[in-house]
Amino acid sequence: MVAAAREVALDVLVAVHSREAYANLALDSELSKQALSQRDAALATEIAYGTLRAQGTLDWVLDRFSTRRLAELSPALLDILRLAAYQILYLDVPDHAAVNEAVDQARGRLHRGVASYANAVLRSLLRGRESIAWPSRERDFEAHLSLVRWHPAWLVRKWVSELGPKLAEELCEADNAPPALTLRVNATRASRDEVLEALRGRGVEAEPGRWMGEAIRLKRAGALDDLPEYQAGTVYAQDEASMAVAHAVDPKPGETVADLCAAPGGKAAHLSELMGGAGSVLAVDINASRLRLVSQTVGRLHEAGVRTVQADATQWRPEEKVTRVLLDAPCSGLGVLRRRAELRWRRRPEDIPKLVELQRRLLENAAAILAPGGVLVYSTCAISKPENQDQVEGFLSAHAEFEPGDPSGDLGIESPLAGPGWLQFLPNVHDTDGIFVAKMVKLAKATRRK
Repeated sequence: MVAAAREVALDVLVAVHSREAYANLALDSELSKQALSQRDAALATEIAYGTLRAQGTLDWVLDRFSTRRLAELSPALLDILRLAAYQILYLDVPDHAAVNEAVDQARGRLHRGVASYANAVLRSLLRGRESIAWPSRERDFEAHLSLVRWHPAWLVRKWVSELGPKLAEELCEADNAPPALTLRVNATRASRDEVLEALRGRGVEAEPGRWMGEAIRLKRAGALDDLPEYQAGTVYAQDEASMAVAHAVDPKPGETVADLCAAPGGKAAHLSELMGGAGSVLAVDINASRLRLVSQTVGRLHEAGVRTVQADATQWRPEEKVTRVLLDAPCSGLGVLRRRAELRWRRRPEDIPKLVELQRRLLENAAAILAPGGVLVYSTCAISKPENQDQVEGFLSAHAEFEPGDPSGDLGIESPLAGPGWLQFLPNVHDTDGIFVAKMVKLAKATRRK
C-alpha cells in the first residue's frame, strides 16, 4: 500500500497547486477516501507535508538535473518530480521505489514520453546527489539557510535582519518540525486533571501543556473528532500561545468584550470560559461563512455568552463602548509555517505592507470602541516586525491615552523578543506557534500619557 500513500501525497500537492487548497484540508480529504494503514497514512503525510515545506529547495535541485526548464513542465509533472526528489534526498526509502513509483505516476497520469523524461531526471539525481554544490554557510549564509532549511530567500533575509542570524536559523529549523496537537480544556465543563485521567485511561498518550494551565498535549494524535471529550465540548484544539491571548485580555465576570476578526471562534469561546459564562462576548467578523464557524465553535463548546456580529471591524461601533477588546488581526501567518506547510511559498513580501495598513485601521477602530480604563489586546500569528513591534509602537506614539500593559500577566512567560507591552512566542523557544501578543491600557479621560 506504499504506492497508495504516494498517490495520496501527489493528490494533495495537485490540490494545493491547482486549486490553492490548504494542505491540511486536502490531506484529510484524500485520506478519508482511502483505507490506508496507520503507517501508510503517516508516510503519505510525511511525503506531502515534507515536499511542500522543501518545495523551493527541491526546485533548485531539480533544475540542476533537468534538461528542460522547470517552468516549461506541466504542474502535475513537476509535483511528481518534487515528491520523488524529496524521498531521494530526505527520506529513508529505497531509491528504486521512489523513482519507479514516480515513473508510474507520470505514465498513468500523463503519458509515456513524460514518464521517460521523469525517469531520466530522477536517475540523474541519484547519480549526482552527493556532488550537489550547496551554497557555503560561511560565504553566503542567507542562501545556505534558505536552501538547507527550506525557506524562501526573501523571508530568510527578513528574519536575519529582524532577529539576527542565530535566532533566524533556529526558527527556520523549528518551522520544519511537525507541531504537537494541543487541546484546551473547557474549564466550565471539566478540569485538566479529569480530562488527562480519562484520556490516559483509554490509552491516549497525553501530558500537561508547558505554559497554560488548561492545556494538554497529545503525544500521538488520532482523529480529533473521535475523542469523546471533543464531541462533548470539553476540549478544543488550540495552540498554547493562542491560549495566552485570551489570558492577556483577562476578562472579568460581567464585562462586555469585543473580539474583532473573531473567526473561527476559539478565542471568543475562551474569553467566555474565563468569565465563567457570566459575561458577554461580541464576536465580530466581516465574512458570513466564517462567522458561521464561530457559531459552530461556541455552540459545540456550550458558550451561550458569545453573540456573533457580521460587520466590518474597521468601522463597526457597538451600542456602548466595551471594557475590553481583542483584535486578533489578519496577518502574514509567518508564525504558523510549521502548521501550514504550503504557506511559506504562497506568501509574498509585497503582501505585508497591505496587511500592515489593514491592521492599523483595525487598531484605530478598536481604540475608538474601548471605554476609558479598558484593555486592548492586539495579536497576530506572524513573526514580522512591521506587523507587530512597529505596529504597536506606532499606535502608542499616536495615542497618548494608551499605555503599555503586561501581556504575560501571571503566566511568567519570557521571550528573547519582548518589549514594553508586547511579547513574541517563538516555535524554536516555546515549542508553540509564533504568536505575537500586545496589551495596551486606555487611561482615564482626564489622564494622558506624557
